[in-house]
Amino acid sequence: MKECIFGLLGLALVGLTNPLLAAKNNADIKDINEGELHSLDTILVKTHDSKYEQALALESEEINAHIVKKYSIIDGLFLVRVPLGMAIDDAVNFYNNLTITDYAEPNFVASIVPTDDEALLKNDIQPASTDPLFGNQWALENAGQSGGLVDADINASQMWSLTTGSADYVTGVMDSGVDYNHNDLSGNLWRNSLEIASNGIDEDGNGYIDDVYGVNTITGSGDPYDDYLHGTHVNGVIGAVGNNGIGISGIMQVAKMVNCKFLNNTGSGNLSDALECIQYFTNLKTRSTDAVNIVAINNSYSMNGFSQAFQDAIIVLRDLDILFVVAAGNNSSSNDTTPRYPSSYPITNIISVAATTVSDTMVPTSNYGKLSVHTSAPGQSIQSTKPNQSYGYLSGTSNATPHVTGLVGILKNYYPNYTWAQIKNLIIAGGKPLSITPTKTISGRRIRAYDSNGTGSLTCSNQVVKARLNPLVSYVNVMINTPINLRALHINCESPNGDVYLYNDGVTAVSLADGGINGDDVAGDGVYNIDWVPTIAGTYTLDFGGGDTITVRVYDPSTWKSYNYNVDASFSRETITGTSLGAGDETLSTITSLFPIYFAGDSAGFTSLYVSSNGTISFTDPVLAQGSNKSIPFNPPPAANTLIAPFWDDLTFTLAGANIYYQTLGTAPNRKLVIEWRNFRQFASASGTGTFQVVFYEDSSSIRFSYIDTDLGNATYNSGKSATVGVQIPNNLSTQYSFLAANVPSNKSIFLKLVGQ
Repeated sequence: MKECIFGLLGLALVGLTNPLLAAKNNADIKDINEGELHSLDTILVKTHDSKYEQALALESEEINAHIVKKYSIIDGLFLVRVPLGMAIDDAVNFYNNLTITDYAEPNFVASIVPTDDEALLKNDIQPASTDPLFGNQWALENAGQSGGLVDADINASQMWSLTTGSADYVTGVMDSGVDYNHNDLSGNLWRNSLEIASNGIDEDGNGYIDDVYGVNTITGSGDPYDDYLHGTHVNGVIGAVGNNGIGISGIMQVAKMVNCKFLNNTGSGNLSDALECIQYFTNLKTRSTDAVNIVAINNSYSMNGFSQAFQDAIIVLRDLDILFVVAAGNNSSSNDTTPRYPSSYPITNIISVAATTVSDTMVPTSNYGKLSVHTSAPGQSIQSTKPNQSYGYLSGTSNATPHVTGLVGILKNYYPNYTWAQIKNLIIAGGKPLSITPTKTISGRRIRAYDSNGTGSLTCSNQVVKARLNPLVSYVNVMINTPINLRALHINCESPNGDVYLYNDGVTAVSLADGGINGDDVAGDGVYNIDWVPTIAGTYTLDFGGGDTITVRVYDPSTWKSYNYNVDASFSRETITGTSLGAGDETLSTITSLFPIYFAGDSAGFTSLYVSSNGTISFTDPVLAQGSNKSIPFNPPPAANTLIAPFWDDLTFTLAGANIYYQTLGTAPNRKLVIEWRNFRQFASASGTGTFQVVFYEDSSSIRFSYIDTDLGNATYNSGKSATVGVQIPNNLSTQYSFLAANVPSNKSIFLKLVGQ
């Protein structure tokens, strides 16, 4: 299935009302669809507020849908079950077009793919605890076990000389549950003081019966028992009981962990159940009797898409002083260029974690991001608890993440008056600098609890981290008088370290502040922001320090013109071999033109082109024009100021040779840039393929659309019957040639010239 949102790459949950758990039955329990991006029968819908519940129910009846659940952490958020056979794209579009709706989105699937490792490490170091397997825990103390690098660890023994943790500060775990009978975990698991175990009564009235150790949001029960293994492993890393003469030791030898099971026995789960976990933890933190002092939540999973609801929910946690510690992902890719969620949500209470090896190198499968992944932690061959009194090794960022969550608990116990922001900053700045991470993480460090020379989170002194957080690209186009968010981290250990000055030419000055205004979310958290509104067109070089600069091109469309469409008397096309852009399903690529393209008559011209697999190009916005094409002009959130749509449709590239290719032909000053979507298929059709191209001309504003083959073997899609053809331009200059009509048959070319030329 495909996502239906037209969105900026690099963005994206919310809060709930008392869930309707009492009414939850087998018909309401969602199936997890293995291999799918999202649930096939449920979506999330956010109305303006909860008073629109009845209106939403009535609108849902029109398509035979119904409300399954009402959340409390986000006012007006509902889970809606759509009728069997209705495409999720269509359901999301239906609800997004209602006047009562803020947004509707798919119910994305979350998953974990842990890697079982052989017992590579030997118990060959002097133990710092009585736990017999402690010598295998190289992440805590590394003496070179099995070829590892001595001291590539967090210095646990020295850390424990200051604090071993406590039961006063609770960590939440959103995962596959926990084996609460495990002898090495039981003593450090939270127990609900308001529930009597196994009596079948919901004493605390929260909708869950016998939620002694936490809950299972898949079934709506109070039993989070781990029927997989991953959650139990994560719990052990955070807080296996230390010095009990059994197994291993957690980062916190004394701890309290509360579990929410939303991942099933294959390691998959739904966004809606993850939201319910956040709601559960929120209710524990805020309940009037024996409130649970949750300080961090561990999230060792990835989700298949951006969710506004989940982003909003993380903000709710931030406002309750709860850190959200997340795995960067295991795709061997950059989260700067390919966002992974929840790691890539731009929320300040998130700590995103990459994984390092026993030798202080990056785990090959670990994701990274100089602008988006905060730190790294041990994540190779991590021994921890598994169900049924067993132990085993797992690798990946999901195993690095609980090392950070455990360290949060240690720091909060040692510095009880520190805010979530101060704890986060100590995690980032107190790490040990690594030669392999300066370009891989924001901090360029691997976590360290205790150290000398000012490093170590517990012993941090004069450790400065200054790093750009936004924009995620080095070249930005922005329309005059339009805000652009600029953001940087600037901390010295736990403290903010002063305003960040980016530009000053005597006329225009740009600086970032941490005062909680003008684009800054939270005052005093060390993240400096501004929503800069440039009022003068031109090119600005913003200096974030350390050799990190970005170029901002401010364009002024007040003098731009619209386009006329002229059908060529005879078909015209260019023949190219071309360079492949590696197009797939829902992909965005960037091309740099060898000559400026004077789109709409812009006097300076554009050289960066953002090319979508779905048959569009933008000069100004890195947008993925997703499959649900719209009529031009359009203004979806977020808007694309410029968009060239030769054939905007739900396209995919699956056959051999199918791709987007580009090539520059000719010599200056008469060059042509040709971009060709070759042998694509319409996503919903398994029939024929199509090919079309766009041609840009040097020293000209003119554009040509050439339709080489638009016979897709299906009358529903042939000749652009399901496509949009047109040009989106600001200032009411947009023009449309065709929308959902068969107006671009094979062997047709259209020449676009500015009005008046």
